[in-house]
Order: sequence, then structure tokens, then C-alpha cells
Amino acid sequence: MNSPQAFDEEIYQALIGGLECSEVMLSELCSNKHFRIDSSYYSKKYIQIISNIKKFGYTKVNKLANQITDFGAFSQTNFIKFQDKGILFLRNQDINNGVVNTSSNAYISNEIYNKLTLHLQENDILIPRVGTLGDAAMIDKKLLPCAANQNLAVIRLNKLYNVKCFVIVMLSKIGKEQIIKSATGNVQPWLNLDGIGELLVPNFTNKFQKQIEESKISYDALILQADKSYTSAETSKTSRRQGKTQA
Repeated sequence: MNSPQAFDEEIYQALIGGLECSEVMLSELCSNKHFRIDSSYYSKKYIQIISNIKKFGYTKVNKLANQITDFGAFSQTNFIKFQDKGILFLRNQDINNGVVNTSSNAYISNEIYNKLTLHLQENDILIPRVGTLGDAAMIDKKLLPCAANQNLAVIRLNKLYNVKCFVIVMLSKIGKEQIIKSATGNVQPWLNLDGIGELLVPNFTNKFQKQIEESKISYDALILQADKSYTSAETSKTSRRQGKTQA
């Protein structure tokens, strides 16, 4: 026969296992930089993901980055006037499934560009801070010079982690769920820079990071080819329509 203590523990585990509730130590609450105590922050799926990463081994983003920043308030003001050509200016909608979408971009003048406190560099990583969260993309050299608005966080990694591998981690379930977990606000979630710094990144071996990098390069090439094929098809379709109209 089970002792009362063992029986109580068994009942307790059965109850908590069937409910959407989590047992959290006070020390863990206190270690939470923003002292988040809302139920969504400690949902079971988030706790499980964090637990799995910790078992594997991890490093926080703020230890992998030389800088985690944004473009400041000026990038959101009415002083910015967009134009048809000039310096590329990225917005949330331009970061899509791990790549920078260049099909419908905005551009700014050199004068506005020089007033911004930050200019993007090769290998900078952009993460949307508002709207649809859980995306990331790397800045390629061919996009420069380039800037962005305040709704995109900029991460500049040090030499401890592969940039392309980092982007894939952010796009994966463990990255997306951590980002969503860290966002604050109910109506329109907002991702703080401090929250980005607290994200956990698995300690993959250099060899495995390189393999992921190669997969990301292949993925980017396929996306580029798909975009070219789509553009070619649209151009051909338009030409045929114009030919029929003239006939």
C-alpha cells in the first residue's frame, strides 16, 4: 500500500499533468529580468522547449553578439520620405521566411540615410519586433548601402557562432517559440531588445553549424531561382497580353 505522502504526490502529478498549469520555483521567477508572471510566459510548451535546450547546452544571444540594437525613433518619424530609387530601406514586411524580400521595397535619399544613427552592415541579422514574430534574415553585401526602421532589431554576432546557422535557429521551432514567449503586450506584441539578448541558442559543434550553413546557402539559391522564374513568367504573361491587345 502506498504511504499517504506517496499517494498525495501521485495525485498531484496526475492533476498537474492534465491541466495547463506549471510549477515554477520562486528563484526562477526572480531570475526573470522583467519579472514576468503571466500564464502564457510559463506555458508547458515553452517550459519544455527551454528544458530541452538547457539539457543540450546553450549560450544566450547577448553572449554571442557584439551589438543588439535598432534604428532609433527617427526611423519612425514623418521626416522619412520614400522615393522610387535610392538607398534601400527595409520594413517588417521585407523579412520573409529567412530572406530579405526585394520585390516591393522602399527607398530613401542619401540625406535621410546620413541622419540615421545606424547603417546596416554585411552579416547583420534582422529580427521583426512587432506584428508577425518569429522571422529573421541576414544582410547580404549586395543589398548595401541599406537601412531599416525601428521595428526591426539588428544583431551583430561575434565570431563565436556561424551567422547563417544562427538565422536557421531563429527560424526553427525553438527560436520562433522563444521569440513569441519573450514578446510583451496582448493586442500587439512587442519584442524588447533585452528579450532578444536573453534568447537561448543551442551549442552546436562547428562542424554541425557549417552543415546548417551549407543548407541555408542551398535554400537561398532555390528561393532566388524561384523568384527569377516567377518574374520571368509574369513578364511573359504581360507580353502576351500586350500582343493580343495590339492585334
